[in-house]
Amino acid sequence: MYFLLYFAFKGILLFTSLAAVEERLPLRQLFLRINEGEIEMKNYTYVLKCSDKSLYTGWTNDIEKRLKSHNEGKGAKYTRGRTPVELVYLEEFDTKEAAMKREAAIKKMSRAEKLKLPGIKV
Repeated sequence: MYFLLYFAFKGILLFTSLAAVEERLPLRQLFLRINEGEIEMKNYTYVLKCSDKSLYTGWTNDIEKRLKSHNEGKGAKYTRGRTPVELVYLEEFDTKEAAMKREAAIKKMSRAEKLKLPGIKV
């Protein structure tokens, strides 16, 4: 059963299931559970190739927005002086925790190990 929620502070109408509310999902996840086709929020671990040929690893739940912010100089401090950046590796996860764990694992890799990941060419 789906019902309508109205968020007055932003004037947003949202269809969601009672189960989603009972699970006490964060507001952002409720927004993604729209109507009958539940849209799951995906999380990504990514590797960027910077203009100086260095590699940067991060995680996000909106890869297009994150890539844009890196290239506009509004992303991570490391990439600000190394634009433009290019996405060279991407993995998808169901949870933020899994994406962050993979990010940490990749950051621990040597450059040579990172270059062995599929698709990374510098």
